[in-house]
Amino acid sequence: MPDRRFTKQFMTAAACLLSSVLIPVSAWAQAQAPTPTQAQQAPPPIPPGPLTLDQVLSLAEPRSEAVSIAVAAVRRAEGDQVRAQSGLRPQLSAAASYDRALASEFEGVFDSTDTGPACPKFAPNPIAGIDARVAEIERAIDCGAVGGGGFLGSEDLSDLPFGRKNTWRASLSFSQNLWSGGRNGAQISLAAAGHETAQLGLTTTRAQLLF
Repeated sequence: MPDRRFTKQFMTAAACLLSSVLIPVSAWAQAQAPTPTQAQQAPPPIPPGPLTLDQVLSLAEPRSEAVSIAVAAVRRAEGDQVRAQSGLRPQLSAAASYDRALASEFEGVFDSTDTGPACPKFAPNPIAGIDARVAEIERAIDCGAVGGGGFLGSEDLSDLPFGRKNTWRASLSFSQNLWSGGRNGAQISLAAAGHETAQLGLTTTRAQLLF
């Protein structure tokens, strides 16, 4: 019962931790992601009858593949800027795992297989001579009377980390980049230049379309 109660408490804590980390990230990703109306907005229908030059230009831009490609390049450059600026922000990561051991190679290693007569308990005599006390120690070691009670004082390996049937692991890491030798600044400048280039490409494509 205590193990099951501890397992439930651990699962609840892990779920709360992952939720607190994933929910803000998911909300931020949804906020940054384009809406269906922005990404797949249908072009306006072509009105019947003769068209003016302004109407032709307003109808041509939503249907131009070159303009769509240039807009996508601008959005990609904006994403590169966000990624470059992420190096200046703290990083938080969490991980959890569970292992179930069906069998252990350490099981039964330290079990006693001696079926001979029982060994008398180690009983040192402080008033005996040095030879008698040494002989008693050697006798107790030879027959196994010293170090009883199992390996490291336990009857089995259930209390040791490598002897458990159920193993839970959880880790939480936090990092903050304090100095990068100018790498982050160079990446931000490069991303800004790429965004400016994409904006110029979009302007050029629209100008060519109007021409």
